[in-house]
Amino acid sequence: MNRLARYLNRHISGNVYSAKRVLAAFSTDKSILEIQPKLVAVPNTTSDVRKLTRFSYELAEKGINLGLTVRGKGTDKTGAAIGNGVIVSFKEEMNKILEIDPRQKLVRVQTGVSLRELNNALSLHGLTIPIAATDRTIGGLIGNNYSGPMSYKYGGILDYVQQAEIVLSNGEVIQTEKLTKRMTKRKQSQNNFEGQIYQDIVALLEREQMAIGALKVGGELDNSGYKNIVKVDQNGIFNILPLFFGAQGTLGIVTEVILEAEYFEELPLFLAAEFPDFESASVIMHEASLLQPALMDIYEIDLMKEAEASGKKATFFDDHLSSGLLLLVGFDDHRKRARQKKINRLLGLLGENINYSVSNEDNYEDFLEIKEILSAYLNDTSGGVRVPFLDDVMVRQEYLGEFFEGLSGLEKQFGLKLPVYGSVLSNVYSVRPELNLKKQSDRILLFKLLKRYSAMVERLRGSITGGSPEGRVKAIVVEAEQDAKMAEINAEIKAIFDPKNIFNPGVKTEVRLGDVVSQLRYDYDDGIIE
Repeated sequence: MNRLARYLNRHISGNVYSAKRVLAAFSTDKSILEIQPKLVAVPNTTSDVRKLTRFSYELAEKGINLGLTVRGKGTDKTGAAIGNGVIVSFKEEMNKILEIDPRQKLVRVQTGVSLRELNNALSLHGLTIPIAATDRTIGGLIGNNYSGPMSYKYGGILDYVQQAEIVLSNGEVIQTEKLTKRMTKRKQSQNNFEGQIYQDIVALLEREQMAIGALKVGGELDNSGYKNIVKVDQNGIFNILPLFFGAQGTLGIVTEVILEAEYFEELPLFLAAEFPDFESASVIMHEASLLQPALMDIYEIDLMKEAEASGKKATFFDDHLSSGLLLLVGFDDHRKRARQKKINRLLGLLGENINYSVSNEDNYEDFLEIKEILSAYLNDTSGGVRVPFLDDVMVRQEYLGEFFEGLSGLEKQFGLKLPVYGSVLSNVYSVRPELNLKKQSDRILLFKLLKRYSAMVERLRGSITGGSPEGRVKAIVVEAEQDAKMAEINAEIKAIFDPKNIFNPGVKTEVRLGDVVSQLRYDYDDGIIE
């Protein structure tokens, strides 16, 4: 154990590790990058997090950079859960469900708890957080501003978190709250770092009112930078909490939150149908959108076909079409009759010779198995890996046909298969090209494809950061395309909260292509790709 780890272990109740095998285990997340940290810290309490943060801050004051990267389960696909300083891992100890109030539907948790664990506990009270991301931690969901396929009806994580405990970059701890104008002025008058933050954010909002107001007009799902600045001052209520959603741990460390849960809804009634092309599917997509489904997902049949090679098949059809789209629509209305009525409405619009199936008690597991079919496709490849660098882009439904056409052009240009899967309701889609990153030619191709793909999405008025922030990987194209004024505002927000740049340095802002190229990992030997 090195001297730095020994020193920190004397001052926190948790543990700090420097063993090579531990550092190696935390050097990758689910992205295409690999960065070995200097230390891995496993705090037990918020007090531990404060001490680690204060130590990093004091080193930065002396010109020594030892950045802090908070990590949950390491499922981030943008390279935001790795760093060359200290990995602060929450999943081991900072994972407690502290309090559940069933009457008010409130729950207080540490942010290292997974959504699966939380929902298992809430289910005993007939409650749930209706977000389809069970294996991610609450902190990870907040850092990436996760919405997911059911967000159209139920919203994303931002809609469920009511309050948060946050460790600031100098080690101070704050509790966020919704403030009136008078209460905000009181915060500004505080003679501490929190007071300075409120002063600076209020001044920024007043000075850049026009530029920030333009973000509200755009209204697009885009998690790049700190676009939730538009939600800080709304309808006479001031709340800095939204800024931490999508910030990927670059502004502060969220240690505890209070969430408001929902009552259980019914299990969805599903309709699955195959269409030979996008045009024939679009009528059903449009009509289903008007009926308030819980989810509506699409999978290109090429993807389903490739999964069949590993033995996974959508068994609610005897035979798949040779190409086209599988559309999966789910309704979870409280009344069974209402669900069936909506399904019947869609069945009446299906043309002849369309494969379709409706879920029932006998075949329900077949519909749930689509998740396993997707996993088979992502992990069973002929020689390379299906690398996650083109995931989670936002394309509105009216541009979806052009998106498919654009992908077809990229397939021809790069000689790759780019089948799509994603959510029609949340407008978020992913493609996973199979590449062998041990080959220099494929590594070069990766960055060329990222650039062309990003340009295509931008041309369709979409966002490459629609479903997740830029992290390190997407930041290399986001920064190149970013409006100069917004880049300036983002840099100022970062400086207000983290003037010494100790929180996740190299993520979201000031990302250099050369650094990302040098951090590229050549193989995936750490388990299942998600």
